[in-house]
Amino acid sequence: MAIEDYYDTLVSRITMSTGSWGSTGTRTTAGTFYAAFNPEGQEAMGADRKTVFYDARFYCDADETLEHKDLIRINSVDYNIVLIKDTFNMGHHKKVLLKRQA
Repeated sequence: MAIEDYYDTLVSRITMSTGSWGSTGTRTTAGTFYAAFNPEGQEAMGADRKTVFYDARFYCDADETLEHKDLIRINSVDYNIVLIKDTFNMGHHKKVLLKRQA
């Protein structure tokens, strides 16, 4: 099986426009695509504090357009992008780490 066989979750890429005086503007769905979604994140304890590095991740085709400023919506939950990585720098697929919006 190839990784594409696991692309079974619909992902919405949402762009944010800035309103006047820096206020939050409008949200526009810039596109949708399928990805392999994993809702398990990574956290660590340090100095008696829990730090969440990311809440979820997904893998998608390398040709999907993603920017760190985009908002990602999966299963009606909004996430900020923490990391976008071209896995093994081979141009095959991307690994994207997500942090759930507060």
